[in-house]
Amino acid sequence: TGSGINAEYGGDREIAENNLVQARRSVVVGREATLFLGLIKRFFQDEHVQSARWLRRLEKANADSPLVFSLAGRLARHDGRVADALALYERALAAPHFDAPQLRATINYHIGQCHFAENHWSAAAHHLTTFLDTTRGKIFRPFAAWRAGVALWHTGKRDDIAPLYKRALPWVRAHESYDAYAADRMARFLDTGGFDAFEEAWDAAEGLYEAREKKEKHSSCSTAWLEHSSRLEKEIILLNSIT
Repeated sequence: TGSGINAEYGGDREIAENNLVQARRSVVVGREATLFLGLIKRFFQDEHVQSARWLRRLEKANADSPLVFSLAGRLARHDGRVADALALYERALAAPHFDAPQLRATINYHIGQCHFAENHWSAAAHHLTTFLDTTRGKIFRPFAAWRAGVALWHTGKRDDIAPLYKRALPWVRAHESYDAYAADRMARFLDTGGFDAFEEAWDAAEGLYEAREKKEKHSSCSTAWLEHSSRLEKEIILLNSIT
């Protein structure tokens, strides 16, 4: 699969696709090749139906694969199907013989983001802090820390936020926009000692809007979309009353 992946990162998707098509026949790397090929078709060629068909086959053939179900969860979240994404992520975490600590940590990050988008503050705080405590990588950490603090604020565990933010600020990477935004918000919190009423409403609305935007893109007349629209409208009314 290496030649296919290297070609993809090199920008030649046609070569990557041809190599991955060949690799799909392999007993050793066929699953991974199908995953990468499905991603190419989904995000670069807009062949959503083919990509979804392959993923469903992989789910059936790899019932105990954290990799397959975590990817399926990521795609469900991208489509705005947050409940489906959470179920797929939980299935990935429950897989037997799951000995991949970094993947487990990353799944907790995505679960936390799903709950944040639904304003499920306690669950968001739990999974985001679990990610921070277990990840070995640098990616996601400052943004996860900031959002974990927001969730802790909404659950009343406000004394836990300042120590978390002080620990997280050194993680900020130069020239990374999400890190910079998180750093600004964390520094402001440490300077003022809390989130003001506007920030409370803004962060809740941001999560709801993030989820609704994805739902709107893929299923604008769904019950979930209508529910998010109603909750978002309430937060916008609150924001207007504050400003």
